[in-house]
Amino acid sequence: MDGYYNMSPCRKRRRYPELLLRANKTFRMYSANEGEYMALPPAVPSILSQPTPQSDDGTLSICLSEVRSLAPGTPSRHEFSTQMKKAEMEKLTREEVCQKAVRSPVATTPQSPPAEQVIECAPDMPGLIRAASHSSSQSGNSVRKEGVGSSCTEAEAGLRKAESGTRKVESELRKAEAEEQRAVAETSLLTRKLQRCEYEIKKLRAEAEFFLQEKARSGEETRKAAFKAAVLLEQKKFYMEQQRTEAVRRRLLLLELKKMRQDFVT
Repeated sequence: MDGYYNMSPCRKRRRYPELLLRANKTFRMYSANEGEYMALPPAVPSILSQPTPQSDDGTLSICLSEVRSLAPGTPSRHEFSTQMKKAEMEKLTREEVCQKAVRSPVATTPQSPPAEQVIECAPDMPGLIRAASHSSSQSGNSVRKEGVGSSCTEAEAGLRKAESGTRKVESELRKAEAEEQRAVAETSLLTRKLQRCEYEIKKLRAEAEFFLQEKARSGEETRKAAFKAAVLLEQKKFYMEQQRTEAVRRRLLLLELKKMRQDFVT
């Protein structure tokens, strides 16, 4: 009863998964005794095409080939070939993009490596065709993966190098901009200091001129005062001379009066 499903209610029902063929896995069939997937040998293609048998108790059993996937529509052989062609075209475009990214000096984000492809196989496809397609696709995928992997690693190395170069250039540019801004700030500060010094010099010149003018004015005032003092001294001398002359006159008058009195008495 290996590989069959018993429909009797006494046995526990098992769920059969979809028949999927991955690029890095082999085609497997479920076994009720082993409880796992076992590899389907390509030399025995008639296991999936066996008729539906009956068990000893008269209940019907379903063959694994009669179980269909619950996925929406399994692709046919033509669709399988178109999928393979699309995958090859995508890989070629990725290789071209990687080469362009390596040649271009501008750093771009590295692309993710190609994801693992999952190819659905129709259950009515013979095992030999599946095995042959699996072996050919696996060999082609391995060769393509090696080429794409080497090119992608080279492209990633080139991209990382370009990114490091651009980051270094950007850091140098930022440093130069900072130095330029510092120089501009220093020059503006120096110009302000020079303007302030010029203003202070002008202010000191104006104060010096004012002091000189005041000094000249004070000199004129001192001259005027000295002249007035000299005039006053002259006037004082004149008045003193007048007083002396008056005193002499008085003495002369007194002498004359005395002489006249003596003459009158005699």
